[in-house]
Amino acid sequence: MDTHLVKTDNPEFMKDEETGALVSSDLAAFNKFKAEQGRAEQLKIQKNDLNNIKSDVSSLKSELGEVKNLLKQLLKK
Repeated sequence: MDTHLVKTDNPEFMKDEETGALVSSDLAAFNKFKAEQGRAEQLKIQKNDLNNIKSDVSSLKSELGEVKNLLKQLLKK
C-alpha cells in the first residue's frame, strides 16, 4: 500500500490523496496520545488486580469464618 500525503493549508495536517482523509502530522500530540493510552491501560490493569485481590480477601475471610465455626464445634464436643 503506497500512501501519498500532500500538505494542506493547516501545517498540522496532511491529506491522503488516495482516500481524501486528513492525517495529523503532529508527532508530539500522537506520542502524548499513545502515552495516555498506555497510562489508561495500566490503570485498567491495576484496577482489575485490585478487584481480584478484594475478591480473594473476601473469600479468605469467608473460609476463615468457616474454619472458626468448625473449631468451635470441635471444642464443644
